[in-house]
Amino acid sequence: MIDLLVSVAADVAVRITLLAAAIALVLALFRIRSSTARHAAWTAVLTVMLLLPALSRAVPSVPVPLHRLAAIAMPARPTGRLGSSTVASRTESTRPAAAAVALEPASPTSGSTSPDAGPTSFSWQTLAIAAYAAGVGFLLLRLLVGLIHVSRIRRNSRPVVVPGTGEVFESPSVATPVTIGLLNPRMVLPPAWREWPADMVAAVVAHERAHAMRRDPLIALLARVNCALYWFHPVAWWLERQLAVTAEHACDDAAVKEVPRRRYAETLLEIAAIARRHQGRLVWQGVGVDGDGRLGRRIDRVLSAKASPKPSRTRRALAATSCVLVIAAVLACRQAVEPLREDPELAKRLVNQDEQRKRFESARDMTQEQADALEQRIALNPEDFDARGQLVTYYRTSSNVAWDRKVPGLRRHALWLVEHHPEHEIQAPALSPQFDPEGFAAAKKLWEAHLIRPDVSPFLVYRAASFFSPHDKPFAEQLILRGVAMDPDSAALKARMPPGVAGYEWPIQLSSLYAAALRGSESAWGTYNDLRTHLDKVNSPYAKEIRGKLQATTDAQLLARVGGIVTRPEPSTKEPALNQALDEVRALGIRYLERALELDPGLEIAKATLTLVTLPERATDGDRLAALALRELHVAEDVTEFVKKDVAAGKQQRDEAKARAEEVLKIAAVHAQDPAYAAAVMTAHHVLATVALRDGNRERAVHHMRESVTVPASDEIQYAPPFSWLRPVNRLLEEGERERVVEFLEAFARLTIRERDRLLEDARAIREGRMPSSYQNMVARKGR
Repeated sequence: MIDLLVSVAADVAVRITLLAAAIALVLALFRIRSSTARHAAWTAVLTVMLLLPALSRAVPSVPVPLHRLAAIAMPARPTGRLGSSTVASRTESTRPAAAAVALEPASPTSGSTSPDAGPTSFSWQTLAIAAYAAGVGFLLLRLLVGLIHVSRIRRNSRPVVVPGTGEVFESPSVATPVTIGLLNPRMVLPPAWREWPADMVAAVVAHERAHAMRRDPLIALLARVNCALYWFHPVAWWLERQLAVTAEHACDDAAVKEVPRRRYAETLLEIAAIARRHQGRLVWQGVGVDGDGRLGRRIDRVLSAKASPKPSRTRRALAATSCVLVIAAVLACRQAVEPLREDPELAKRLVNQDEQRKRFESARDMTQEQADALEQRIALNPEDFDARGQLVTYYRTSSNVAWDRKVPGLRRHALWLVEHHPEHEIQAPALSPQFDPEGFAAAKKLWEAHLIRPDVSPFLVYRAASFFSPHDKPFAEQLILRGVAMDPDSAALKARMPPGVAGYEWPIQLSSLYAAALRGSESAWGTYNDLRTHLDKVNSPYAKEIRGKLQATTDAQLLARVGGIVTRPEPSTKEPALNQALDEVRALGIRYLERALELDPGLEIAKATLTLVTLPERATDGDRLAALALRELHVAEDVTEFVKKDVAAGKQQRDEAKARAEEVLKIAAVHAQDPAYAAAVMTAHHVLATVALRDGNRERAVHHMRESVTVPASDEIQYAPPFSWLRPVNRLLEEGERERVVEFLEAFARLTIRERDRLLEDARAIREGRMPSSYQNMVARKGR
C-alpha cells in the first residue's frame, strides 16, 4: 500500500509542477495581467490538483515516452515454504467448494511469518505513513479550528444598515472587515466602522462585496485543504499564496471603480494600521480588505492607472483555450511504460512445449500407413530418432492402432532403445508382463546388463526405475533406493533434466511408487497408463509390505507425500467393492498425513494436503455457491463464448455467475469475520472482478480484488487458497494495472502460506518489469 501511495504522490507532484509551469508560461506569453483572469487560471490549477487522481482516470490516456520517475523498491521479505514436494494442486477452474476454520497463531517453525515482517520494512513504511498523516492531521485540525471560529463569528454577528450600501453584518470579534461564508458569503465589519469616514466605509464595502460575489472564501478554503493534503509539495503552498494575492488584486480593481484611487490607497494603509494595533487579531479563515496581497505592491497597483489592463477578447479566448489544452494534456499524458518483459528461458520452454504438443498430436493421430512408412525409414537408418520418437508416441497413445500392431511395435522400439540408447531423451516405453511377457523378460535382461556395469550413472538407474515402476514395483523400489545411495540430493538427475521439469527427485519417485502400490495401479510412467484401483493389486503382498514400511517409518516427508497422492479424488465406479477399496485407501492416506504432523507439527505440506482433503466435509452454503459461480463463469468464457462462439448465452451465464457471487457476499455478511466463509468471499470477489473487467469497469474490478484480501485468516486460505485470482490478475496486468496488482499480490501473500513464494515472486517480477510466469503463459496462449 505504501508503494501505491508513493506512486500516486509522485505522479501528482510531477503533473502539478508541469501544469503550474505551463499555465504560468501561457499567462506570460499572452501578457495576461488581469487579476481576475489570473485568479481564474490558478483556480483551475487548484481544482485539477484536488481532483487529479480521479480526473486522470476519467480522461483518455496518451502515452508519453518518459523514463520512470520513481521505481518501486522490493523489500526483502521472509517467506514460508511447503517443503520439497508439491501437494495435490487445483486448477483455476476446478476449485472444490470448502469451508475454513479459525486459524491459531502460527508457531515460529510454521513458516507463517507475515511477508511484511522485519524491522527495516516495518520502520520505514510506518514512519512514512505516520509523517504524512501527522502533517495532514495538523493542518486539517488547524483548518477546523478556524472554521469553528468563523462559525462562532457568523452566529454572533448582527445585521446593520450602512447608509448608501444596504445591510451588512457587524461583530465585535473582528478588528478589520472580513467576508466569511462558503455558499452564502456575508460581509462582517468591526464595531469601529461607525467612526470611519464615509468614503472609507464605501471603499471597504466595495472590496468586501467583490470578495462575496467572487466566492473567494470558498476558494481560499479549498486552497487550504489542498495544502493539508499535499503539504509536502511546494506548489500547493505557492498556489495558495497566488490565489490570495490575485483575489485581493481583483477586489482592489473592483473597489477603485467606486472610490478614488488615492483615497482607496489611504484606506488600505488605515486598515493595515488597525490590524497592527490589534496584533493580527483577524479572521484568517475569511478574506478581507487587509488581505494577504503584500500591501506595498497593492498600493502601487492602486495608484497606477494601468494597474490591470483588460486584455482583448481575442487574447482572452486564446489564453483560455491554451489553458484548457494544457490542462487536458497534463491529465491525458501517461508515462509510456514499457511492456513487461518476457522471461527468455520460459519463453523458450513455452515455444518448445507448443512444438512438442504439436509433434505429439501429429504422431498420436497418424494412420497405420504413415506409421508403416516411418518403420521403413528406421529399417534403413535405426538412428533416425525423429521417426522412432513418432512411432513410440503412436504405439503408446493412439487409440487407432490395432492391438496386434501395438504390442510388437512397443516391444520392438523399447528393446532397441534399452539396448542401444538407454539414456536417450526418447524414453523406452515400459512393457507389461501381463500383455507382453516375452518383451518384458527380454527388456529386463537388457536393463540388468546395463545395471551391473561399474560405471553405471544415476540417470541410467533413474531410467530403469521409471521402466519398471508400472509393472515390477519391488524391482523399481530397489533401483530407486540404489539411486538415493548414489545421488542423495538428486543433483546428477537435475543436471540431465530439461528446465521446468519436476518430480524426478528420488524421494518423490519413491513416494509415487508407494502410492501407486497402495492404490493398486500403474504409475504415471506406465505405457498403458492404467491408473485405476485393482482389488487384487490393492491387497497384493507388495502392497501389504509397503503398508508395513509406512507404518514403521518416522520419515514425515514420505508419509506426507504418499498421503497427498492417495487422498486425491478418484471417480466412483459402479462396483461397490472397488468404491470401498478407494475409500479405504483414502482413509489410509489421511492417517499418513495425521501421523506426519505428529512427527513434524510444522510440516506445511502435510497441513496443506490435510486441509485440502477435509474441505468437502466442512463446506458451507457460501462455499458451494461460490464454487458454482466460479464454474459458471469459466463455462461462460471458455466453453460458451470461446468454443461455441455464443456471445449472448455467455453473457447470460456471466450474469448468473455474478448474481451467485453477490449472493455469497450477502450470506457471508450475516457471518461477518467468520473464517469459515473467508475462502467463499475471496472467490466471490474474484468472480465479480472478472465480470467487472468484461464489462469494462476496471476500477470496480480493482475494488473487488482489494476486498478479496480483507477476509479473516483461515486454514483454507493459509494452506489451500482458491486459484480464482489468476484470471482477474492477468487481465488487470493486460490493461496495465501493475502497481495495484502488486498491492494485491503482496496483500494475498500475507494471508497464505502455500502460495506465498509464488505470489511474492510474481510481485517481484512485475516490479522489475518482467512478466509473471502465469501471465507469460496467458500471453503465449493468445499468440498461438
